Amino acid sequence: MKKNLILCSFIIIALTGVNANERYFDYILNSPDYFQADDSLYPMVKKQTYHIVLAFPYELGQIFNEDYRQSTFSRTSLDFYQGMICAAENFNNHSLPFKLNIHVVDIPAEDKLTEANISAIRQYEPDLIICHLSNYNSDDFLKLSTSLKSTLISPFYADENQLQNNPWFITLKSSEKITKSIISKFIYKNYSSKNLILLCHSAPQLDEFTMIIKKSGTVSKLKNFSGYVVNASNWSSTEYTTLLEDSNLIVTDIQNDMVAINSILSNLTRQNGNHSQLMAPYSWLNYPAVDLNFLDLLNTIFYTEPVINYSDSTNADFILTYREKFNAEPGEFSFRGFKTLTYLIHSLEQKGKYIQRNSSNEMIPLIKDAGDKGFQNNRLDFYQINEHQLIWIGSEKD
Repeated sequence: MKKNLILCSFIIIALTGVNANERYFDYILNSPDYFQADDSLYPMVKKQTYHIVLAFPYELGQIFNEDYRQSTFSRTSLDFYQGMICAAENFNNHSLPFKLNIHVVDIPAEDKLTEANISAIRQYEPDLIICHLSNYNSDDFLKLSTSLKSTLISPFYADENQLQNNPWFITLKSSEKITKSIISKFIYKNYSSKNLILLCHSAPQLDEFTMIIKKSGTVSKLKNFSGYVVNASNWSSTEYTTLLEDSNLIVTDIQNDMVAINSILSNLTRQNGNHSQLMAPYSWLNYPAVDLNFLDLLNTIFYTEPVINYSDSTNADFILTYREKFNAEPGEFSFRGFKTLTYLIHSLEQKGKYIQRNSSNEMIPLIKDAGDKGFQNNRLDFYQINEHQLIWIGSEKD
């Protein structure tokens, strides 16, 4: 498949002035909650110019085809890119001690990297590579990152297997294991008086979640604890009636299965006379077929990596800039683009090329397992829906 390799590049040049978020980031970057990184892996290397490569499937080679329809991959990639543009413009009013070159490379969405892709990335000698990581290209990107000793950042994809042997790998997502662990801690602190019921899509997922819940000590505080594998084809209203015999907190990790999701919502709502409460992935809000009235009736709690919080004043400038520039409302991925570049610029300023040095557990919280492993997100935010409004109710770290 032919691709236009290079979309464009843009440069942020150090200018004078004070950024609107400077005070906010000063707090974050001077937080005492640091992981002390290995200096042999992450030496202090400060440069006058840093190069960042954005490698995403923009599908620019196809946009003039008459039958072209934009894919989810392309839409997500462009949203992320537009968020980064907003962050770059913010820093035009911030005095930086270095110049930042950002190069954009168009890659296949569902295929391995081509030799031309790899050459295009290598020619920039990137300090950081931000990429659309997938099952198709993860080996290519990880080998490239290791050979260049360049930090590889994945905004959308988390797989603990990819963390194993690349200390330069960072994923801004949380793996399933870390997500379950954080949820367990949040339940322990806030809902320990409830009957807890887990609804998972498969037996291995249920076993893992159950083990994490028990290991955390949460079970000892709960009134009752049980778990079920839910499959819409073998679950009837009878099973849901059993779940609702008492006031429960029902937690599910089910995603991307609209039949199962609608079955859960319709049955729980229909029979929820005892005011059971649901906790579910934030992604449910992105599915057009999900009835918000059902979510509201169940006082649903959503867990997610950090998303746009309109009540947070530190996000106001970004939201206004995005609306003015793109005549649209920023979404989850544009917000991630904004947060990611903002975090990276401040990290480069404080830590140099290897931003893993003393990684902060605040804005984009990172953890590192033992051995030569990479980093992953270590914080979830929790929101509750009330009369179709999302209310932030807290955050938790592993």
